[in-house]
Amino acid sequence: MQQTLSNVLAAIDAGRMPHACFFCCTDAGLAEDAAARCAQRFCGCAALADFPDYFDISCPIAVDTLRELLGELAKKTFSDGKRCVRFTQAHQMSEAAQNIFLKTLEEPPRDTLFLLCGNLAAMLPTIRSRCCVIRLGTPAYEDIRAALLARGANDADAMLYARVADSLEHAWQLCSEAEAREERTRAIDAFCELLRGMPPYALTKTLQSDKANARAHALHLTGYFLSFLRDMLACKEGLPLRNTDLRDKLKALAPHFTSGRINGMIENVTAATSRLYTPASVGATLDKMMTQILEEMTYSNEKH
Repeated sequence: MQQTLSNVLAAIDAGRMPHACFFCCTDAGLAEDAAARCAQRFCGCAALADFPDYFDISCPIAVDTLRELLGELAKKTFSDGKRCVRFTQAHQMSEAAQNIFLKTLEEPPRDTLFLLCGNLAAMLPTIRSRCCVIRLGTPAYEDIRAALLARGANDADAMLYARVADSLEHAWQLCSEAEAREERTRAIDAFCELLRGMPPYALTKTLQSDKANARAHALHLTGYFLSFLRDMLACKEGLPLRNTDLRDKLKALAPHFTSGRINGMIENVTAATSRLYTPASVGATLDKMMTQILEEMTYSNEKH
């Protein structure tokens, strides 16, 4: 990913940048950060918020608002230089809005760069054909860590949360929000209780009290559980840990479980995670997962 971005920045420096680029990445936050870095290089400024000819648009965007924006692009720039527009979540642009935008892509304003981020497959073929597609691929740990450092995270937090989180935005939440770190702590403590035979069913009730965000929090919860279980396997095999701050908890619990039992629990948590991406009940999904883990533990104990 870093090499791809370096190539794009080099193209900007050489004046070989096409007028429209679409950034694709499995992590939306990293695609948006990459587009912002390209905007900085193209505009020649470090603080885009202070640059009058930079427009940052989060889609969906109303048709009238888009027409107004495109009308502004036809005018002379404030800086008498380059201008850049970044569209995030571009796939949420309506078909009508995309058709209006298409006309501008066909006859782009001079010295103007359009940067789009989102799901390329959801865009009109005519939009896709007029954009240079920049595929950033699947991000590695170093990609997320570098993005966190660029956002101002300290090195210790960047090293830890780049490994623990499932996306850049989640990692940044852990770096920057005490509430997110407390949520992770509660999740790990609850899972340790479960592994000691005490299912924390109260946790599901707490999650469901915030109905609007219950599913997102539940996905974070199962993500933490999976990360912890995989580190239990790593601990047993003497491999490096992701949750380096949980080393003592992992060392205390790992010896009590065989690798087979841990893999069985990983299957249960993975299945629960998949159900959380459907309309299935959050509470019922988590309660079923915990019951299955307890049954797995009981069955394994009876066999031995």
